[in-house]
Amino acid sequence: MPDRGSGAGAPALIFVPRSFLFLQGPQSLFFERLGRALIARGHRVHRINLNLGDQVFWRLPAINFRGRVEDWPEFVAGAIDAHAVTDLLLLGDRRPYHIAAPTSPGSAESRFMQPISATYGPTG
Repeated sequence: MPDRGSGAGAPALIFVPRSFLFLQGPQSLFFERLGRALIARGHRVHRINLNLGDQVFWRLPAINFRGRVEDWPEFVAGAIDAHAVTDLLLLGDRRPYHIAAPTSPGSAESRFMQPISATYGPTG
């Protein structure tokens, strides 16, 4: 049986930090908790608030978008470029701002995680 340990001859695992951009999420602290967990693991986390509700549930640093809907695609594309975003997180892919957001930062392939249902509670 091959040695799967980290001994001599084992391939080195290289950690590559990712850059996450959070848009609108659930009306809870779930996205903030996820953001903090990603930061603790060495990733970069960014957020664009679109309304007061977004600000209530996100206490980490964020950018507040206060422009017109027609200005949004250029604004979010600029944020994606400025932060070298690798992953876009949002809840509700049919929301107007989410429809206009690029679906695949930095690549030609989109990856989606679409739960059939989600349950949130006080402990996560």
